[in-house]
Amino acid sequence: AKRAARFITLPKEPECAQEAARWPAECQVVDMKTHLIDTMPPYPEPYYLVTGREATVSQIGEDPGQVVFQYNPMSAVNYFTRSISGGNRVKPSGFPTRDLKFESRFESGNLEKAVKITDNYYELSLRADLYTNKHMQWFYFLVENTRKDVLYRFSIVNLLKGDSLYNEGMRPVMYSLKEAVLNKIGWKRCGSNINYYQNFQNGEEDQNSTYTLTFTIEFPHDDDCVIWLTVIHIPIQICKNI
Repeated sequence: AKRAARFITLPKEPECAQEAARWPAECQVVDMKTHLIDTMPPYPEPYYLVTGREATVSQIGEDPGQVVFQYNPMSAVNYFTRSISGGNRVKPSGFPTRDLKFESRFESGNLEKAVKITDNYYELSLRADLYTNKHMQWFYFLVENTRKDVLYRFSIVNLLKGDSLYNEGMRPVMYSLKEAVLNKIGWKRCGSNINYYQNFQNGEEDQNSTYTLTFTIEFPHDDDCVIWLTVIHIPIQICKNI
């Protein structure tokens, strides 16, 4: 039987083209063909040393701020209905030359809105996970059109956890595309003046118990594209390109 088995030819499975990832029909998708390296800095990355003097910044909002990015896919029903291969492809929109450009219409991206308060200060809001109204604690988005050696402040204003390791020295993770090309450094922990606190409305605690993460950063390069996220992870579509 073993000898006979050597002469049996099994039919080959038909070859087929690999289908693009399928997205919920309501989702817009920006093409992100970026190869990310996983090299860490060759030195230990220090915790942020909490001083107790970090700023507690009050939320300002769209008035007098200016909305520079907004995206929240909506469905007629609060559950998944159908998907589209490759998603609804869109092109990034234009933006003023001095403004930072935000984007999250890619796999796992979850920035809902960016409000420009000043040239150097932006308030950010996160989207809830699809078909839910919660789970706003992690973040993943990118920023373009950076300016080197300018102190920026970002405040993510609608987080939900009552406490956070950001008050114990944890720092956001950043990936600079230029830093990866020039210095072969990928994910890096960055940020100073980090504070995580409960929001107040008219001097009283927010009844919906939302919280703000605020921090400052100086970008290492002009005209760079940087990715911000809570902790290092590699989305499925990036894994396929490694």
